[in-house]
Amino acid sequence: MSKVKRVVLAGALSIAATLVGNPSRAATIQTFSFTQNYDFMNDSDIVLSGTFTGVVDELGYITKTNLTAFHADLYYFTRFRLAIYNLSWFQDPRSIFSFYALSSPLDNGSLDIFGILGAESICVGAAAAFSLCSDYVLPTAHGVAAGATGGSGAHYFVASEQAPVITLESTVVTGVPEPSTWAMMLLGFCGLGFLAYRRKNRPPLTAA
Repeated sequence: MSKVKRVVLAGALSIAATLVGNPSRAATIQTFSFTQNYDFMNDSDIVLSGTFTGVVDELGYITKTNLTAFHADLYYFTRFRLAIYNLSWFQDPRSIFSFYALSSPLDNGSLDIFGILGAESICVGAAAAFSLCSDYVLPTAHGVAAGATGGSGAHYFVASEQAPVITLESTVVTGVPEPSTWAMMLLGFCGLGFLAYRRKNRPPLTAA
């Protein structure tokens, strides 16, 4: 085997060792929208709608620890906003967020939310069924919202036996090197090896 081939082979083995020793970890970031209808006086006049974004973990879940964005509004007759929810509702250690993102079709019942801020709380999924927001709900409840409407002092309590409707809005995969990156590295190793070979085999200069 020629010296050039040995250098090229050494470069390729070096890249392979780098890939094995430092495997790239792809991160999948997904954004979902969701809507939860609440029953009020035998009607669905109160609606919770919003979006959440998070990094999907190894088990396929978005949890509170990798939730990067959350925003939802609770509307009455789509005009009067009862409450606004954001990431601050999950700073309380009692709060919960969990969603299984890899099922196809999406499992609407896997969204589990327990947000709490002061005297107000919001529950979706199992958190509602286990009465984390209120003791006055049936085990079949999928959503509960309880709290006060700002400075008016008027309290609200709504519950629902309907599962939320969840839609995947976007998926972004990060941290995956492009094949062209590794090709450029290999070419660089080959070029360095070739230059080293030519320099070594260049005839020495002699004095006139």
